Amino acid sequence: MKNGRRRQISVRFCGNAGRPLRIFLNGDRKNWTWQNMEEKGRGRMIEVKLAGAVLAAVSAALLGFTLGNDLRRRTEFLQEFHKGLLILHQEMEYRKTPLEEALQYAGNSLKEPLSSFLRETGIRLEKLPGAPFFSVWEEMADWYLSESLQKKEDFEFIRQLGRQLDGLEAEGNSGMLTIYEQRLQGMIASAKKEYEGKAQLYQRLGILGGIFLILLFL
Repeated sequence: MKNGRRRQISVRFCGNAGRPLRIFLNGDRKNWTWQNMEEKGRGRMIEVKLAGAVLAAVSAALLGFTLGNDLRRRTEFLQEFHKGLLILHQEMEYRKTPLEEALQYAGNSLKEPLSSFLRETGIRLEKLPGAPFFSVWEEMADWYLSESLQKKEDFEFIRQLGRQLDGLEAEGNSGMLTIYEQRLQGMIASAKKEYEGKAQLYQRLGILGGIFLILLFL
């Protein structure tokens, strides 16, 4: 090099706090600069992989817990519906309450979404005298319960109950409600058994799946 002076090239990269990256023509300094850039790139790649692995692991674990919670919520829903049937039965058999009023009374004693379902069904029937009971029942079930019913058999059970209630007098409803209460008890027992058998399995699989994804990414 002329007069022993060292030539250099300045390269400015946007987003690097406005500082120029100087790459000297001297071999040692040039090699050190590029090696430093490569090491930083590898470090950032490891950070990205680690972040992706953690995110995938958390997602897998949450999926397992979500599946378990779905089973628990179904059990609670069926138990709440059984409570509503008992209240409806008592109102119609012992107090001789008209069906429309009995539905509203039962709805006021339950949690959502069953509360709105029964209450609004009774209110709609009062406002629309002569309206087909099953049509109103089915419409309210679609509106309030479609997102809560996880299995087709649950929705079919509610539909069948609505058909039986359609057009029956209070005396006729009592025996029929007893049959549906017993059927619902069987469904609750089955849902509990499924929850106890599968909830922990789903959670463990979610955790193991998350660990596997971490190992896979790394």
